[in-house]
Amino acid sequence: MDAQTLVVLLIVAAALAFVGRRAWAALRPRKDAACASDCGCGDANAGTRDWSKT
Repeated sequence: MDAQTLVVLLIVAAALAFVGRRAWAALRPRKDAACASDCGCGDANAGTRDWSKT
């Protein structure tokens, strides 16, 4: 394997790692995500929220 092939493989591996990390971060839920105002997630009557008013 020559040096040019090795460099190309390293660049492709770095790109795949970058895309994989971004996909993993987008798919897993965030633990530190706070509720938006009036999202209803902390309300006692969150199941009865009228979504037509949003």
